[in-house]
Amino acid sequence: MKSQRHQLYLLKDGESNGGRGVVTGFLKIGYKKLFLLDLQSVHVEAEPLCVLDFYIVESLQRHGYGLEVFDFMLQDKNLDPVLMAYDRPSPKLLSFLANHYHLTENVPQVLFVHQHRHGPSSFASRHIVLVMDLGWCFSINFD
Repeated sequence: MKSQRHQLYLLKDGESNGGRGVVTGFLKIGYKKLFLLDLQSVHVEAEPLCVLDFYIVESLQRHGYGLEVFDFMLQDKNLDPVLMAYDRPSPKLLSFLANHYHLTENVPQVLFVHQHRHGPSSFASRHIVLVMDLGWCFSINFD
């Protein structure tokens, strides 16, 4: 994962499994080169830090564990969640971001749809959401 500039945050219940612990959730983040549409529908090339995957064991959801691991990551990276991109966010993740960080306005992104001779690209259904807070578009340098 280091070569891909990805990081994995694990949430562990240290008392389960006879004291050996068990992973109860994770948050995977990483940088991704993207071609995004801004609020004026202009393409912008960027490499933002993205939430790539986020999961808490279903029986432990809605108990604050997701917020705990997400806040830990934000503090560790000294980031505001509005400055991140969210790769294929689920309705649960969008609800989580709205409830805890008041991120309700987003710009859905269709990266590209490209037909190959052998059928559609594997990226055809992929989309990214760049979350904007209260309609403000932030100008960020991702050199």
